[in-house]
Parts: sequence; C-alpha cells; structure tokens
Amino acid sequence: FLVGGDIQPIAIDYAYASQVAYKSLDTAQDQLDLWFGVKNAAVYNETAVETFKKERGFLGSRLVYRLVEFPSVPGFAVIVVRGTKNAFDFLTDIQIYGAAALLQLVRFLLPAGDAWTPILHRVASFMNILENSSLTNVTPYRETTEFIKYLKEQGRYKQLHITGHSLGGGIAMISGAQTETPAIAISGPNLLLSRLTFQPPVSEEAVNIFTLNYIPRRDIVPMIDDRGDLVQKIQCNTGVNNPFGCHLGGRTVCQLMHDCGSGDRSIPCFCVEDYGFPEPTPRPGTNRTYAEACIEQVPLSVG
Repeated sequence: FLVGGDIQPIAIDYAYASQVAYKSLDTAQDQLDLWFGVKNAAVYNETAVETFKKERGFLGSRLVYRLVEFPSVPGFAVIVVRGTKNAFDFLTDIQIYGAAALLQLVRFLLPAGDAWTPILHRVASFMNILENSSLTNVTPYRETTEFIKYLKEQGRYKQLHITGHSLGGGIAMISGAQTETPAIAISGPNLLLSRLTFQPPVSEEAVNIFTLNYIPRRDIVPMIDDRGDLVQKIQCNTGVNNPFGCHLGGRTVCQLMHDCGSGDRSIPCFCVEDYGFPEPTPRPGTNRTYAEACIEQVPLSVG
C-alpha cells in the first residue's frame, strides 16, 4: 500500500492482506510486519471494529473483518474482509449468490440465452422478494456497509478502501458499490446480475466505477454472476485438471509477484515450496541463497 510515503496501492498488497485475514489477530500482525519489512508499518485497529459493533448492534456477528491503518500515512485505511472458511460462510455464499448462479445456468441452457441478459438482474430481484426477511437481516454485507458509513461519519480517513478474497471479495465489492468506496476483490464472485437484490440496491454504474476484481484463469468462484467493467485477469500455474487450485489466495499472491514483480516485498517461501514457482533472482550484493533465507527467517504464510 505504501510506496515512497505516498498512497499508491499495489495489487500484491491487497492480495496478501486478504489472505492474512484468515489468521488469528496476533499471527496476522506478525505477518504484516514481515510483509512490509518494518514493524507496525501497517497495524490493525481492533478498537474501532469493536466499538462499531457495540454501538451499531453487531456484537453477535460471525463476519470477520479488520481495519488496517498506516501510521506513516494518516487518513488512509483498508478494511479487509475474510473469505469463506466454514459451513456458515458457505451457506452465506449460497444465500447471496444462489439466484445469480441459477440464472446463469438457465441462460446457458436456453437457446440464444444471452438475449435474456438485459433482464436477468430484474428476474434475480423478483426471486429475492421470495426470500425470508429474517435471512435478509443477517446478510453480511449490511455490516461492512454500515462500518464504512460509520468510519466516513467520523471523518477520520481521507481515503478508505475495502478488500477481500473469495466471499470476502464479493462482500467488499457489494459494500464498496453501495458506499462509493474503492473495492478490490481477489477471486470474488461478481454482482451485476445480483445488484438489485441487495439492500440498498446497487447501480450498474457504481459497480463499474468502484469495484475491481482480480480473476485467476480457470478460477471457478469469479465465474459466479456477471462481471463489471473493471476486471484484471491473471494467469494460474496449476494444470487444467485442478481449477480449485486457481482459487487459492496464496497462489494468487505468488502469481502476481511472478508476473508483475515484487517491488520491495520479499518473495514468500511458500511461492517456491508450495506452489512451484521458480526461485527469485537474488538482488545484487546478496550473500546467501533463497533456500538459506527461508530457513533462517520467520516465514511468511497465508490462509
């Protein structure tokens, strides 16, 4: 997120932060320190999250999200939303995106199915009317949307972003579009077909302006729902017989570093050891091998 003291978001920072969200808070802070190479360059503000939950009635929520601040850049923060990790999260996926996935299947099966695309978002909205109101009240994006509004009301941040992987990325894009906040998703399900099912509904213009989705090749999850205008396709180094491997956030971090460069970030050892990427080229003056560095240092990890 930080380059030369300026606010210049880097794709690999969002990708890594979205993975650290799966970890416990203590471990996550250590991983951020390792990632940025400086202790407390990025810090979690759990007080703000807990205060919000108490004041706005979300104490019983199962949704996991964190607020990351950067002491050297006052006024800039990133909300990181955890993706699917358990059965509850999986049911949430179905609740939010089930109608869109079903309509995509119907469109695929119908002759000239693409001709129905201009009205499918309205069909999805009609299907949503049949949903039980008690389910609507627990939709997780309501909480992140309210959190963004809460932070903006305080006026503490001049620039606020939201990010997440998988379900976390989908929730980030919904809340980002609802609040006109830049949202960066990593392998997130999309929202054009579902946009009228959300409360409040989301406009196509808001989706196209405020949401960006990084989509690995052959990743199944970002095939759900129709995409907005801002999409960045990236490669995936797994075989064609392993599409679920393309959804792994750690692999996406490594793929982005391999294809786009690592900047001043260290290449995580898991890129070579777990995902089969080539060892990075050492910088001039380096007096040890990459393998030696991985043994000597506390390793970066994801998920």
